[in-house]
Amino acid sequence: MKVSGLPKEHLQLIAELETMEAFFMNKDLLSTPEIIAQSLTCLAHDWIQLGLEEKGHELLLKADKICPGYHKNKMLDHMKQDPSYDTLVKSLANELVLVALSTARDNNLERFRR
Repeated sequence: MKVSGLPKEHLQLIAELETMEAFFMNKDLLSTPEIIAQSLTCLAHDWIQLGLEEKGHELLLKADKICPGYHKNKMLDHMKQDPSYDTLVKSLANELVLVALSTARDNNLERFRR
């Protein structure tokens, strides 16, 4: 993960996010795979907001591995139950669309340069 050149505040936040991820991955502390997947989804949002999309995507994949189908099923239930989680997931979806559009644009530009 490339973190060089980031402001000190971001580096401190990254350290905190890594600590939180380790905590969430301790299955003895959190009761269900669904709660772990929800927690990792929240962390993915934070990583993507920091501009570290690769780490965010990694956590989304990890959440789906821990709780298969979470992002297709149970996440919707959690969104209905928790308005702040609903907002977070919608923000995450917007960020992922922007990343996808940016990547597609960059790929198209690269193709035209060849």
